[in-house]
Amino acid sequence: MGTRACERLVKELNMDPAAKFGTSNPDEVGRKIAEGCRQYYASGPLCALVLQGYDVVRAVRALIGNTLPSKAAKGTIRGDFGEPEDMGKLILGAARNLIHASDSPAEAEREIAVWFSPAEILSAEG
Repeated sequence: MGTRACERLVKELNMDPAAKFGTSNPDEVGRKIAEGCRQYYASGPLCALVLQGYDVVRAVRALIGNTLPSKAAKGTIRGDFGEPEDMGKLILGAARNLIHASDSPAEAEREIAVWFSPAEILSAEG
């Protein structure tokens, strides 16, 4: 079975689903990074996508490349299209690396619930 797009969403961020992400680490750096991500997500239209398939988390992580565009391999989304990070911006917030992807199936489930209701998700069978 191949990878299949189950749902996508393109919209202006006029609510704050990023606030639902939360953090288990109350450290100030974590809060600054979360705020930087929220501002980045709200800076323009975004596309939320649910993919389903065998080992899809690993496959997507390989496709998008390293979190820091300067360390991402050429041929990956971040390596080819991500903005070079400014260390000052990294300290105050997140790198503008163009794309986010969950790093585990558990994180994917949590993040999918932020953006989509269960009724909006198609199954691989249907």
